[in-house]
Parts: sequence; structure tokens; C-alpha cells
Amino acid sequence: MSGMSKKKILVYGYFGYQNNQLDGQTIKTRSIFELLKEKCTYHGIQVDYFDTQIFKKSKFNLLKSLVLIFRYNKLFYLPAHNNLKFIFPFIYIVCKISRIDIHYVVVGGWLHDFLKTLPLHRWMLRKVKCIYPQTKELVRLLENSYNFNNVVQLNNFRIIDERCNTVKPKHGVKLVFMARVHPQKGLNTIYQLADRLRKIARENVTIDIYGPIYDQYKEEFYTRIREFEDIIKYSGILLPEKIVDTLSGYDIFLFPTEYYTEGFPGSILEAYLADLPVVASNWQYAPEFVVDGQTGYISEFGNSQDFVNKVIYLLDNPTILDKLSECVKHHKHKYSPEFAWKILRQKII
Repeated sequence: MSGMSKKKILVYGYFGYQNNQLDGQTIKTRSIFELLKEKCTYHGIQVDYFDTQIFKKSKFNLLKSLVLIFRYNKLFYLPAHNNLKFIFPFIYIVCKISRIDIHYVVVGGWLHDFLKTLPLHRWMLRKVKCIYPQTKELVRLLENSYNFNNVVQLNNFRIIDERCNTVKPKHGVKLVFMARVHPQKGLNTIYQLADRLRKIARENVTIDIYGPIYDQYKEEFYTRIREFEDIIKYSGILLPEKIVDTLSGYDIFLFPTEYYTEGFPGSILEAYLADLPVVASNWQYAPEFVVDGQTGYISEFGNSQDFVNKVIYLLDNPTILDKLSECVKHHKHKYSPEFAWKILRQKII
């Protein structure tokens, strides 16, 4: 490879630029690209991207992407399930032939279970330059179950405008849910919370919901929130640059997920950046990211009443809520781009 090619990085993943798709996968992929672009340029390293969304237009674009990889000497790879299962073997061969370092940035918490029946993939992944899971537990599982010795935790992060608004509302208490609007994200728990608020006549408390609505759930969702229109309001989808500023106007972030293998949800990260304490269900990695009694409360997984009770407890104890918010301010530095760059820099500079 030429000297010039040794100073080029390709970020390969689903950016969703064609329709501005915004979800955990696309936002994480864009964040990695933006961070590398900003930091590596200073070191004379060119950083480009390839958006795998164009595979939907033509499968011929897959061949184009494999040819493109040959021009680089470092590949930052952020696959979803199908990409890892069916495309990664070809990417591995290309990179092996050309001695291209593969840096696999893991999105979500599913990798360990996914690899159980894929021995070839486990063999290939042991030989890549580095794998970056979001959680300590996934690092432990990959090391202990599959003998990986190339795994380093990389916390989720966001590149934001530090001048965001941090003024809390003066009247009433505002709760917020921001995620994909899907039953598995715990919407039924949100409805139960609204029902409890109505029964105990807490008229000063409202719940705003943000996020893309799962198509097959739209009719049921709109029907349910009409039952609680005095408490719940659907407020659409926030642009990434508006999320932290918007969340800073709320008091508690609600995360009653029923999806046990969540990784580190970007929405919780954004809540922390907005100084919001979190009430979350105890998904697989929850204790890593919600410090129970410090940055929020964790409810028993699958127990919606426990979740509701913890929210009501905070509403009844505003001084405790204030203490949680102060703790979040000291905790959130771990999820800054500077913290992430310290880890990546050691591997690529």
C-alpha cells in the first residue's frame, strides 16, 4: 500500500442519510464519523464514509463498497445483524488481503448471543484490530465465552452544542419518554403511569413522547394516548441537534423498556447531557448506566407497577429529585466525545 493510503480511514455503516433516518444505529454511526473526522484531520488522516443504506437501491453497490475498502488502511465498521452475518466475511477477506485494520464499533447489546451459532464469525472477529462494545458486561462476555483478547469498552457519546438551555420549567412537572414508539419499549407502562397520575389527581404532571412510531403500532398508539390526552402528548421526532436542548426542559426521563438486551441507549445518554435523572426498567445492562439512587432509579424488569411507584416516589420527594439531577451533572463526563477519543486515539494514531 502507498504511504498516502496509510493515512485514510473509512467509516462503513448505516448512516441513513437518504431519508434522514434517525435511530440508535444511524446516530451512533454518524457520531463515530464526526468524531474521527474532527480529531483525525488534525493528525493528517483523511476520514471518509460509506452509507450501506444504498444497498437497498442495488445489490451491485455491495461490490462497489468492497472495491472502495481497498483504498483505505483502517476500516471503522458498524454493522447491524444482517450486515455482520452475510457481508462481514467478504469484508474480512478484503481487509486481510490488503492488511487493512478493522475496528468494529458495536451498536447495541446483541453481539454475544448472535455469535453463539457462528463459529466462523467468532474466528474472524478474534483477528480484527479491535472490537468496541458499549458495555462492560458485553466486554466480559466476549472475553470469557469466546476468548476474544481485542475488546475495549467504548462508551456511547454525543457531539453537542455545550450552550444548550438548562432552564427547568417553572410550573408543573414534566416527564419525557424518547425512543422508538414500539410496544416493546414499554409504552404500556407509560399508560399505567398516566392512569395512576389521574387517579391520585396529580394535575400538574405531564408526559411528552418523542420518537418514530412503529408503523404497525400507529393506530393503537393514537387510540391509547387519546384516553390520556390531559396527561400524554405525542410531540414528534426531534432532530439530533435539538435533542439535548429540548430534554433540558424536563424533570424525569422515563425508560421502561421491555427489550432485555438493550445496549447503552442513546436516549439515556442524551438525558444525562440534559442533566435529567432516569427511571428505567432493569434491562440486562441497566446497572452499568443508571446508578440506582444516584443518577436515577431502576425498577424490576417486567414489573410496570414497580416502575410507576418509583416515578410517583420522586414526584412526592422533589428534594431527592434535585439531588439526582446534581449527581447526573458529575456523572455525564464519561459520555463525552473527548472521553471516547482518548480510547480511539490509542488505537489509530
